[in-house]
Amino acid sequence: MPYWDQWRTPVDALLKASEGNLSFSDLIAQHNESRKLFPRLLFMGVAFLTGWDIRYEFAIIFLTACLIAYQVYILSQITIRCSRYERLALSLLSNLLIFSPVQLENWLWGIQLVAFIPIACITSGLVISCSNLNVKVKTLVLICLCTISTYSYANGMLSWFIIFPSAILLDLLSQNRELKNQRWLLLGGALGCIVSVASYFHNYVKPSYHPSFSEALTHPFDATRFFLIFLGTPLGNYEVVVAQFVGLILTVLFGGICFYLFQHRVDRQLLKASIPWLAIGFYTVISALVTTGGRLGFGVQAAMISRYTTFSLYLIVSLIYLLKIVIQNAVKNRYIQKYSKPGIAPGIIFSLVIVFSILHILTCESSITSMNANHRQRLYGKACLLFINLVNEESAIRTTILPYYDEAKFKANKLNQFHLVKPALVESPDILLLADKQHDSSGISGYLDSVTRLNEKEILASGWAIFPDRKQPADAVVLAYETSKGNLKAFAIAAVLNDSPDIAQQLKYEGYRNVRWSKTFSVDKLPEGNIKLSAWGFDTETRHVFQLENIKQFRR
Repeated sequence: MPYWDQWRTPVDALLKASEGNLSFSDLIAQHNESRKLFPRLLFMGVAFLTGWDIRYEFAIIFLTACLIAYQVYILSQITIRCSRYERLALSLLSNLLIFSPVQLENWLWGIQLVAFIPIACITSGLVISCSNLNVKVKTLVLICLCTISTYSYANGMLSWFIIFPSAILLDLLSQNRELKNQRWLLLGGALGCIVSVASYFHNYVKPSYHPSFSEALTHPFDATRFFLIFLGTPLGNYEVVVAQFVGLILTVLFGGICFYLFQHRVDRQLLKASIPWLAIGFYTVISALVTTGGRLGFGVQAAMISRYTTFSLYLIVSLIYLLKIVIQNAVKNRYIQKYSKPGIAPGIIFSLVIVFSILHILTCESSITSMNANHRQRLYGKACLLFINLVNEESAIRTTILPYYDEAKFKANKLNQFHLVKPALVESPDILLLADKQHDSSGISGYLDSVTRLNEKEILASGWAIFPDRKQPADAVVLAYETSKGNLKAFAIAAVLNDSPDIAQQLKYEGYRNVRWSKTFSVDKLPEGNIKLSAWGFDTETRHVFQLENIKQFRR
């Protein structure tokens, strides 16, 4: 189901392509602050190959994360000398973050592939920078990576200022360095950056609904809090104070490592090993500064938005490897033995791993809870979308699909014409036409418990609904009334997400703890006279419905 920003990217381009009106300006058009040229091309290819099954976009996001994890592992092989088991332990810690559910919005929202592309380009660029490729080929490949990053997400412009300086420094520190290498990298990076960024900002318009960057200057205390919370959320998304404290610790730790490296800047081997990880760390730090300036106007709490964690978690990833490099160097120079008791360094490392593990577990628990709630809301939104031509659930569409109801309705119907809505929109209000002929009626699927008049204008219906064969809550509940012709006309849709510990206990299954539904609707939705109300569980995957127990008599 298209969700929120997907109704602009890629829907606008998909519709124009389906009508034969797509142009390059449509592909490179601004979406918020970004020009998502390459994601648009990818989304369109996936859409036309799969009938726009958005789950393929989720698969691509996961594969991109796998690429990032692989590149991080390769960088660890290049930069750190350690045993296989130590390297796997470092990889385990970094992968716990790279694949963390704290990024829940980005895992479950196809368009958020754009959040993974910049760091994928940066890690790939750093691996290439460490390679022995011909300098001209290396420069060309790095330009391509930075261009892809820039025209995928606004944050991707940082790649020019991360990848090329790192490549030049790594070449300078190489034993077989040649001056012409830096010339190619410097000239190629500078020229590519100027052309790419200049064309990016050609006819650029700052979104009017986004806050001003001056907010950070006029509210420095709030800006500092935002910055720290942004950095700490990957290990503290369940509490603002925890996120802020974690962000402070990470900032101090990263600053301390940078100071140590500056003090040992004559050690070429140390610097060469550290540069890729410093680059990844500074990617997060600069992202945090830019986001603070651009989003502080939304409030300090906005720093905890899960979409940002795909940027912020890489500071922790970089610190995992930088700590290993610095500790190895400190042992080599005998600083640890000289200024500390034996065994204190392993003790500190063990303590950090324990604290990291506890914070990560708490963060995962909070994130998975949010994922489940997000999943239920999306299913309800999809049900409302499928009935958008027959049942007016404008408030639900605005909160779960797109804030602009008329736009959602228009585009849903256009997509439906090109068979890009799966399953297709419901065309008849007669609920019996959607009845699941194969539904197992031997088990209880739920109840319409009550229909109560709240006042002269509103009625409340409530009950519970499940898929007994799947042991899951129904995706939604469709309310219907019997017409004078004997048809059952759908008129309202309810979300299934209310607490139901009694149902879980009665049916002896903990998965039924959130299967209750309730729906308040206007009395004007019902015809006058004595009517029969029924409730039907709805499956958004197949458009099938199954009747819940009880039919209520109601008089309007």
